[in-house]
Amino acid sequence: MINKIKYIIIFFLIGGCSSIEFTYKNDLINSPLDNNIQILIKGDDKSIISREVKSSFNEKEGADFVLEITSKKTQKNQTINTDGTASKILITHSLKYYLKNTAYECNILEKNISSSSTFDSKSAGYNFGTDVSAKELLIENITRNIADFINYLDQIDDLDKCSDEN
Repeated sequence: MINKIKYIIIFFLIGGCSSIEFTYKNDLINSPLDNNIQILIKGDDKSIISREVKSSFNEKEGADFVLEITSKKTQKNQTINTDGTASKILITHSLKYYLKNTAYECNILEKNISSSSTFDSKSAGYNFGTDVSAKELLIENITRNIADFINYLDQIDDLDKCSDEN
């Protein structure tokens, strides 16, 4: 009886997981950008953006494509307590993406993507937890922004076409 129950459980596990599809596609193998792109990053949080972008693209020196990213981070206090301290802070990242074709010496696309998140700060003296949550939120914000750009790239049919030819 116990063996039958084990087989039934295994059957349902295999049957239930047989059609799993991943929703986040980070595959640029069929893209002309794969192993054919150089990445330049300017602005705020360059090290985080560099790490996240370079995990999605295989970079090559002297490539046919150049992706230039300019970032700007803004922090705004949304809720201010009676003692003048901020308890809710909005962090916004605005990343401008410029994709250029060096072979044809032209711009392919220019895209500005903004992403925002809020976090609650604790202002009773120095709070290590607030700094950690702000850093995690910052990384999550940048990762989401880059994922939006990659999804936008997936929708473009011809990356060899210059933007002034459209």
